[in-house]
Amino acid sequence: MTSYCISNMPEQNTEQMEKQLHEMENNIMNLEKRILYIQKERESLEEYKKMLCLPSKRGCSLPPMCVAQPPSLPPTPGRGVATEQQVRELREQYNRLQDDFKSKLVEVASLRAENEKLKVGSKEAEEFKKIAEEKMKECDKLMKSLKSENNRFLGSKELLKEQEQQLSVAKQRFREAQDELEELRSLIQEQNQQLDDYRNKYLEAQQKVEEQTRQIDLMEIENNRVNEQVNLEIQRVKNQFQEKLQELIPLPDILKQTQMKLQDAQQMHLLAERNNEALTRELQVYRDKATALANEMEAVRSDQQMGADEKTNLSQKIADLEKRCEELLDENIRLQTELSKTEDLAEKYQNQSEAQLHEIAQLMAQVENVREESARQVARTKDRCETVRRSMQSQISELERQVAQSKAIARSAEKDRDDIRQKMQAQINNLNDNFDQAQIRIRNLQEHVNYLKNTYPVVFPGSGALSDDGTICNC
Repeated sequence: MTSYCISNMPEQNTEQMEKQLHEMENNIMNLEKRILYIQKERESLEEYKKMLCLPSKRGCSLPPMCVAQPPSLPPTPGRGVATEQQVRELREQYNRLQDDFKSKLVEVASLRAENEKLKVGSKEAEEFKKIAEEKMKECDKLMKSLKSENNRFLGSKELLKEQEQQLSVAKQRFREAQDELEELRSLIQEQNQQLDDYRNKYLEAQQKVEEQTRQIDLMEIENNRVNEQVNLEIQRVKNQFQEKLQELIPLPDILKQTQMKLQDAQQMHLLAERNNEALTRELQVYRDKATALANEMEAVRSDQQMGADEKTNLSQKIADLEKRCEELLDENIRLQTELSKTEDLAEKYQNQSEAQLHEIAQLMAQVENVREESARQVARTKDRCETVRRSMQSQISELERQVAQSKAIARSAEKDRDDIRQKMQAQINNLNDNFDQAQIRIRNLQEHVNYLKNTYPVVFPGSGALSDDGTICNC
């Protein structure tokens, strides 16, 4: 019965190969765990993005915002036109802010598209990684087949050296494949880091957009409230002004009537004075005549009949004239009383008109103050809008810079991925070629060993069997 002597060197090489294969299996298992963890993180990220896109589909297509038009101000003279012009400018600024907000949404959508492209790139990298793992499994099978063939065909030292050289070459290739896997793993980690950065930037951009939307809503509410307050205040002052005007409308007519009465009274007073003067002169004339007649009566008392009749007539005339003078004096006193009353009434109406004019001046001052206050409020609102616009412009510029930087990083990552893919494909092709050459070489060596085993007893019939290490074994 023929026995085979097995040396220690193949066993040591076999143990080393087994250890290396175990290490390779452990590395592959760790790599699979890492891939599963990355896939779980990616699934959670996709679920989170779906949750972000779910409410009213805001993430995919945001409806245009309804612009709350502020109520139109009532036409007011002077500063009312300036206030309407300022409100119109505020509306135009608000429309510009809304256009900036829409452009911002478009940029966020472009960022989302870039994120989707990176996801597709990461999926392609995972597929490429799976292909590399399959190639590693094939290499593992090749190593196992080499190990089995090494155990089966432990022939001559030259064959062992060649197998050791092939094993060292396979180890070198295995190390190169491990290095490539490490590079691929680092690339996947970098891509995952980039995905995390893009996700954080996307969340920050979405948060900034929500904050800007909330600020715009607050500005709209504040603007509407200010406009309502200004309108209410202007309406209140206008109503007060109309009431005062309604109260002052009859005053000019009353003043005209009073002035006409005063003029009539003055004319009557002048007439009465003239009549009084005429009557006084006439009374003086009659008195002079009466004195003259009295003197004549004293002179001609002797003539009783003629003096008595004339005296009676003169006494009657004097009595009539005195009665007429008393009536004129009473009429004069009455006219003076009416004139004083009319002057008092005119003075009263004059005081009332002055008081009403003072109230009108106060109301006009209040209207002016309200207009100035509304102008100041509109100016403050305009300044706030300008400040918000500048801050939004700076944020948009910063986001544009970040988007440009992210695009540059994505392009460099795609370029690195393509380079690594080409290198891995070339190395895999080289491994396949070397594997085919090794299989052909092993088959040739196996045929040569079998030929030597079969021809050695024929050439040397008296010697023992040939062992696997090339020595003669006489067991």
